[in-house]
Amino acid sequence: MTQLGGLKVETRQLAGFGRDRMSDAIVCDVLPQALVDAADIPAQAFGQLPETVKYHAEWQKLLHARTPEFVTLRDQLWGQGGALMGIAAAYQHTDIEAAYDISASRGNLDGKGGNDITPYVNTKLPPISCRPGAAPAFPPHSRSNFHFTYPAGQAGLPSLKRLPDSRIETGTDIGQHPNGWLTPDSKGSVSMPRYQTNKGLEDDQLSSLVDDNLPDLLKADAIAQSLGLTPPMTGRIMKLYLSSPTVIKTRSAACDGIANVVEDINSSFALSYRGLRDEWWTHTPGTGTGSAGAYYNVASATQTYMSDIVTSLRYMSAQGKAISEIIEAMRNGYGDAIIGNLTSLTEAITAYLKAISSGVGSAGSPETIVKGALDSFVSALSTGVQHRLKSLAEGFGAEAKTLLPKSRYDGYRLEHSESKPFPSKTVDRNHDHKPNDYSWKTPKDWRPHTNHPSESDY
Repeated sequence: MTQLGGLKVETRQLAGFGRDRMSDAIVCDVLPQALVDAADIPAQAFGQLPETVKYHAEWQKLLHARTPEFVTLRDQLWGQGGALMGIAAAYQHTDIEAAYDISASRGNLDGKGGNDITPYVNTKLPPISCRPGAAPAFPPHSRSNFHFTYPAGQAGLPSLKRLPDSRIETGTDIGQHPNGWLTPDSKGSVSMPRYQTNKGLEDDQLSSLVDDNLPDLLKADAIAQSLGLTPPMTGRIMKLYLSSPTVIKTRSAACDGIANVVEDINSSFALSYRGLRDEWWTHTPGTGTGSAGAYYNVASATQTYMSDIVTSLRYMSAQGKAISEIIEAMRNGYGDAIIGNLTSLTEAITAYLKAISSGVGSAGSPETIVKGALDSFVSALSTGVQHRLKSLAEGFGAEAKTLLPKSRYDGYRLEHSESKPFPSKTVDRNHDHKPNDYSWKTPKDWRPHTNHPSESDY
């Protein structure tokens, strides 16, 4: 069994290239779990409005489309590395042993640069052992049991804890007559829901306004429900209050961290392949001979595939940021509506309850006023969102603008939501794209340059 350092310099170059590709395959094997841990955004973070829940469904498609790509890349890198290492062993007529090198396993999973993917890799793997002409099998325990989780400060979602209902006392016994007029009843009050707020990471306008005005908003809900209208708090505001643009932005940024890992692997591949091709193993330019020339097409396809994966991951990060800005704008639109309309709504509710408690047989006029105020408030929520989204769109690029909801039930689809296959390749062409009769996996057809650099050069 010969270690890398004990090989001839040209054999070491070929075996080292193979070892590096197999090490990269080990890293690719853990990328699906790392990506899911870091970028699987909770559904709640997108909100519960019809126009926002679709973002979560589309994000899930993007997320899970990357897993088959990582598996394909893993298999390609392992298969190429193992075959080339076996070719190197056959060339020197010896078994070769080499330790893995996962130095390319960097990444930024939490948006703050403090986490990489190294803990996902089982660092206690035995060395690679390769016999002449034979490729080793992928190790069954390449992954550790590590799972990345966000610290509490980066995972906090807003919450509304339901408390026991209270009653709004009207000062008299009232009820709802079928003709719409209020008449005496045995209740004397209406049920009002109560909640305890937790703004999570969203210390924004909407969070502050809900915290400061929650009793009035919930009173409006109670009155709206008693009149058969849409409750503004539980029907609309709460569904956006529970969203978290910060969580979306933080977790989608982790896609850049995974992209950095793949980009590093691609850069390392390109650098070591140039040395392999140009300095040590002949592709016989212009002649159409040599297995190294045939391998050029496979190497080029591998680099293209890694570039495509990086593009998809960068797209996910950018789109996640755009979605977070859209939901942030919608939250601010709700905040604008509360600021501009809550006072008039609470005044209408106060007048309505006062009219009821006065003992007058009917409260038609105050009821009409409070219904109008409730309808106007709900309408203002939609208008506020539209104004904020219009302002946001003016600063968006063409790609991000496609994410903007045009209506409550507008459909849209993110790109890169389907896995890409490995690029088709023609293995019967050499580096110069001439016909090539050699298979890159044939050991006897790999020949070093006669003028390769000397041992002392390395």
